[in-house]
Amino acid sequence: MFSMQYGFDFPETFDIDTVRQRAVEIGPRFDALPGLRYKGFLVSERTAQAPARYSPFYLWEDLGGMQSFLSSAAFQALVDKYGRPVVDQWLPLAHRQADDAAATTPRHATQEIAAVGDAQNIGELQVRAAARVRELAALPGFHTAIAALDASTWRQALTVFWTSPPEASWGRMYEVPYFSRPARPPQS
Repeated sequence: MFSMQYGFDFPETFDIDTVRQRAVEIGPRFDALPGLRYKGFLVSERTAQAPARYSPFYLWEDLGGMQSFLSSAAFQALVDKYGRPVVDQWLPLAHRQADDAAATTPRHATQEIAAVGDAQNIGELQVRAAARVRELAALPGFHTAIAALDASTWRQALTVFWTSPPEASWGRMYEVPYFSRPARPPQS
């Protein structure tokens, strides 16, 4: 597995509802995207601390699916509309889905991104990430979590999808107007 994310911040005058509507409109196209495990269309309103943001999050089965998407007409259309984004690429440290994840749809997401210190042992970071993901999985409304590492910038991210708003808030809060999860062939 391999995850990626990019984002666009919008000025105060931008109507973020247009992004929500577009996510619902184009989301089903991603349900047939080869190599994609899931995509959350993450949207957040402007707050006193941050501008409105569109920041889709992808989990790929392999790098080939991601590469195909980045070279596709669909990604070029996004570039033409908003500009070429920086694409963060994350190596999974821990991943977990609720037992009923296939039958439910997340409508909210939280995300924390933090620097990894120079002295941080990556093995210990992975152990702590797995423990945190297990703790989150016990909370009401939990759907999916992925803790990941960007080894090019030495940042860690924890992205959690929720079927209902989480009881506690941490990191950035997002709405998920569409959650795409292509059907995967059965494992043989």
